[in-house]
Amino acid sequence: MEALKRTGNRFTQLLRGKNLEPSKYQPLGHDGDLPARRHACHSRLLACSFTVNAVMLLALLGLYFGRYGNGTMRNGVCELESEKLFGHIPWKLQLIENNERFVNAKPPPYMVGEVGINKTDSVNPWDEIYPSTWVAFSKPSLGGVEGWGMKMRHVAADPHEWEEDSEGYGVAVMHQVHCVAVVKHALLTYEETGKSDADQVHLHHCVETLRQAVMCHADLTLEHPGMNNPYDVVLSGWGNTHLCRDWDSVIAAISNHAIKHKPAGWAKFEEGELKPRSGL
Repeated sequence: MEALKRTGNRFTQLLRGKNLEPSKYQPLGHDGDLPARRHACHSRLLACSFTVNAVMLLALLGLYFGRYGNGTMRNGVCELESEKLFGHIPWKLQLIENNERFVNAKPPPYMVGEVGINKTDSVNPWDEIYPSTWVAFSKPSLGGVEGWGMKMRHVAADPHEWEEDSEGYGVAVMHQVHCVAVVKHALLTYEETGKSDADQVHLHHCVETLRQAVMCHADLTLEHPGMNNPYDVVLSGWGNTHLCRDWDSVIAAISNHAIKHKPAGWAKFEEGELKPRSGL
């Protein structure tokens, strides 16, 4: 009774050890402290929830960029993980002008097919910018793409030509060149005959591919207008300098790994089979 009179508080006993020996006592607090305790508990729950969500978000971002991300920054310049496979592709300032050779030339039929390869006997200027859409690498893990490509030993004309982990891929820029060729081929065919034999689904796919490629690269070069008078403003795009990948380096890198589709399966190009390329 004396102890109850002296404290007027409720206590809880904290037990420890298997023998449940008493350690120390702590006051439970008055009922008036309940809102404060609830607020503190709620704050701790929110903090824990925020921490867990933040950790999960970072993990998901890491997984996403590890799986789908292909870019890194080096000296302030964005470089793709695929450059570990292709080698470094430099940038350069490039003056963009109209090129009548391409304006007047119809892309060859092989370029508008689903699996096109360069024909060495062709003199078409479009051949100069299109070795192949397809490439293969023996160590795709170096570029962070292992497991994404076609297993070359399963699809090759000669499986012994390839190492066990070799995989084949399409190259985005060659896919886009192919799509430009598809649209150009359809346009010139229509001009010649008044109709087009292009696969409409394929044609729409290519236009959509190019739309997204243009938006992806988002070239912000400022182009000067041509003005005959204040009311006649023309924007041709010609005569402006852009920051571009060095095209000769691009073509050389792709040609070094290019593959072709033969009746029996996929194969490497023979040395000297692909024609020399030129710039823009």
